[in-house]
Amino acid sequence: MPAPTTRACLDVLAYRCTPTLLDGATVHLRQFPTSVTSLWTLLDRQYKDIVKREEAQAPHSVLTGALRCLTGGYVFFDPKQGLLATRRPLDDDTLRDAFTLLHSLVLGHHPDDIDLNRPTPLAERVAETMPQERLLADYLITPDGPQTPDSSTAGRQPDAANWVYSTVAWDLAHRLAQRTWRVDGQDIALRPDSSGGLIAWQQPWSNKAGTAHALARVRLALKTLPNVADPILVVSSQATRISRTMAYARTVLAEQAETALPIVEVEMAGRGRVRRIHRMSLQTLARLGMDHSVLHNIQQRVEAEQNADARGDNESQDEAEAGTVGLGPIRPVQGKTFSFPVGRGVGMHHLRELDRHIGQILAPTPLTVVQDSRARGFKQLPQAELSVQPGDIIRSLDAMNYQHLRLVCLWYRDEMRQRMIHGLASVFGLDPQTIDPAEGIPVPLDAGRVSAVFHCVPDFLVHGPTAGQETAVAHIPSLKKEPATLVGVWAETEFDAAAEEEDAMPPADRAGTASGPGPDEDAKHQARRTLARLGFVSQFTADRKEAKRKKPNGKQTDHQVILSLLDLCRSLGIIDRRIDQVMVDAIGPHAADQVAHCGIHVRRQSRQGKDRTAKICVTASVLRFPRCAGVAD
Repeated sequence: MPAPTTRACLDVLAYRCTPTLLDGATVHLRQFPTSVTSLWTLLDRQYKDIVKREEAQAPHSVLTGALRCLTGGYVFFDPKQGLLATRRPLDDDTLRDAFTLLHSLVLGHHPDDIDLNRPTPLAERVAETMPQERLLADYLITPDGPQTPDSSTAGRQPDAANWVYSTVAWDLAHRLAQRTWRVDGQDIALRPDSSGGLIAWQQPWSNKAGTAHALARVRLALKTLPNVADPILVVSSQATRISRTMAYARTVLAEQAETALPIVEVEMAGRGRVRRIHRMSLQTLARLGMDHSVLHNIQQRVEAEQNADARGDNESQDEAEAGTVGLGPIRPVQGKTFSFPVGRGVGMHHLRELDRHIGQILAPTPLTVVQDSRARGFKQLPQAELSVQPGDIIRSLDAMNYQHLRLVCLWYRDEMRQRMIHGLASVFGLDPQTIDPAEGIPVPLDAGRVSAVFHCVPDFLVHGPTAGQETAVAHIPSLKKEPATLVGVWAETEFDAAAEEEDAMPPADRAGTASGPGPDEDAKHQARRTLARLGFVSQFTADRKEAKRKKPNGKQTDHQVILSLLDLCRSLGIIDRRIDQVMVDAIGPHAADQVAHCGIHVRRQSRQGKDRTAKICVTASVLRFPRCAGVAD
């Protein structure tokens, strides 16, 4: 057997997005004046008053869904930024009617009572805004000046608007779909989707019985990376599992009447078993003369399945079991993680062939990653030694030019408060009996450089429809940004056994289980988003799990608290001391700061139930230095 050849470079599905790569791609953009954003804010305020929920927002997704049906699938609408981007030009009259319908429906008017000959002021302002066809390559600019045809100006990254990152994949996906992807003698027809990705629509992966199916999906995302001058087009691929019925489906993939149009990805409204197309979307399309669209077809299937269930008709279920329904023009996406006979991974061969296909069509400039097989001494530590070290915190604070680290501890049960106190005492070498923090009073932890402040906020942390709202923490002075102070939030979250049990079983077996908090009532998700909007990094810790093996002396290390505090510090930028140890010696002819350091972590998941096998998870992360300080390349 011949010895394997050693390759000099690694293959990565990441490419420099240069003006040449975009090849004249354009979008039709309407940038609205401030009067439009002001009128939308007023509409949003009126909608909050009608539904009597301060966190509610005027459903602009209704307008996006309707416009996708009218324009072929590609629409990006951001009411707060005041812009609308489409791949195809949009008629002024259609846009005026759509906004008039949305405005009136949001305010509770009946569709038949809306007079399209009397448009609202918001609709008039929107239609009066002149559309402009924008060349996306023009937005690959840098603060220092113009770019060259092949790349942006060396040394600085482009300063493109958010809508550029959301729309750049539209044209690239169409170019990749124009040519058949040939893999192992088989021709794969990729179809673009409305999110700017690709789907192998006609070649699903099925189980042996042909009753379960998954679709290979390719996603294109544009992002900037540290120390890289050009934006990076990151390509990923996965298998999307298709559900046999519409029950519990949050997302649906639907084929449009014309095969040249993209596959539309539709978010369903509602919660529970039966989810629907938003009523306002259907009403808007009906008034605009579109009684037949992908949204109507999806809703008709929802109603057909619901009627069959009400009649006790098993014919539809038998048809779904045979696999014929799942491969039609409407394909609900399997949302839960219970057992499914087709996996989510696509395999390395798929990724290599995808890289070859992209190279043949787009001829992009890949990121060059030179590999060196020499391993460094980054040894795994015992779990008892994994806790963050005070010296690491001080060293990282100095490197980031911060004078102080403030840990804001949010709790609502005294048990969690005590766990947090013992965790902090363990890290900083203090006696937990000497720590009894009063509400809102900072407690020094390390020579004035680190402090913790505790706040009891049950309204913010307990599951419910009002959980995680900014008003519940607006009174906390420690959640205010201060110069030279780094702030991290450590919060309690309630573990819900019923919710975990529900996620672990298929919908057909869930009839008698207690329902956990829904997506709009889960305090952790709502609180994390609120804290992120305020600009704070957060880490949540759940109820303590009982140790499987108890120590003879009765003392148990609270690994959940220790590792949670470690994750919070990592998210704040506190660098592990072991990284310093491997960045001293040269690697071959290269200095330690002249190469990209790739760390690989291999972990075995716990065995579950009767399954004696365990999945192996491999995670890799890369730390790359700039060639010159403060300059990207």
